[in-house]
Amino acid sequence: MEIKSIASSSKGNCYLVSDGTTKILLECGITLDRIREHTNLDFSACLVTHEHMDHAKSLTKLLQNCKKVYATKGTLESVDSKFPFKSFKHFANIIEKNKLFQVGTFDVIPFETQHDAAESV
Repeated sequence: MEIKSIASSSKGNCYLVSDGTTKILLECGITLDRIREHTNLDFSACLVTHEHMDHAKSLTKLLQNCKKVYATKGTLESVDSKFPFKSFKHFANIIEKNKLFQVGTFDVIPFETQHDAAESV
């Protein structure tokens, strides 16, 4: 397992996680240009834990670039109210706390977190 920290602070969070087969972006709280610089957009999907911009800044830009994004309904609705992405919703995947889903070779189980955000996991 390889974890590359692209950004980690209140100014933005973004990590590239790979098992050698599947690459996942965890959080997209930095600009799309910076994500592209570090990943060349070579990843299967992005998982977003909540709507705060230091975690979700590039969410709509990723969707516009045909990248799959996984987040809770509360997170997607909150981001959508700020930056509408209705025409790209087919790339947005709603996840639920404690419900297993797969991204490539990864099994993911989002768990509820206590935070001042809509439905954070």
